[in-house]
Amino acid sequence: MKTQVIKKVLAIFAVVMMSSACMWVREYDIDSYVVEYRQLSGLMLTSSGSKLCLSPYTSDYVNFRSTASDAEKYNELCRAHGDLSYNGTIDVAGENTIMGLTPTGFYPDIVAINITSDKDFNAEHPAGTSLNDLLTISYYSAYDYVSSGYSSEYYNLDYVASKNCALSALPAEDLSFLLKNPVDYSLANLSFTSSPSSPLTHEITVTLTLEDTTTLRATATVEF
Repeated sequence: MKTQVIKKVLAIFAVVMMSSACMWVREYDIDSYVVEYRQLSGLMLTSSGSKLCLSPYTSDYVNFRSTASDAEKYNELCRAHGDLSYNGTIDVAGENTIMGLTPTGFYPDIVAINITSDKDFNAEHPAGTSLNDLLTISYYSAYDYVSSGYSSEYYNLDYVASKNCALSALPAEDLSFLLKNPVDYSLANLSFTSSPSSPLTHEITVTLTLEDTTTLRATATVEF
């Protein structure tokens, strides 16, 4: 009986040790704040009342641990955004688990965003015309943080500070350097600042234009 107990204890100990070995943590020095870029391939748009959540579909990624041509692509993106002198560290558990929040950008860069409806919104905004001046946008962008030389003014605890503005006033630099929202993993959250004249149900479409001229679209039914 004693032998069986000892064998069980040793077996459990071996499993624990193997699990611990798989979850070792290694600290990496990094030159860039954005540690990963994901390739945009599509969009998903969801609505809750007059609020919209725009989320990305991605098809590939490169990061600070990439090798060969993927490493070249990651370095190219870091150079393009001037993100080269962060001089920080990041912890990785096991083989691939990055500890803490992961600053994640997207490529190709987004160069334009446009919101439209399938119906007349009001007299000034007939069906198919831009509604950008009727929305606000909440998002995360690395532009201010990186371009300022990583100033703490643009940092909030453990991620860049979120930003809010009228969609029509969204800086092009911010749009091209959007980061994944660390809370809901979205690209951006949008809110209408007014309701349509009539009817109250609209098919709202978001169109993104990428640097390589690709366009991505997503549509959602919005009940105002």
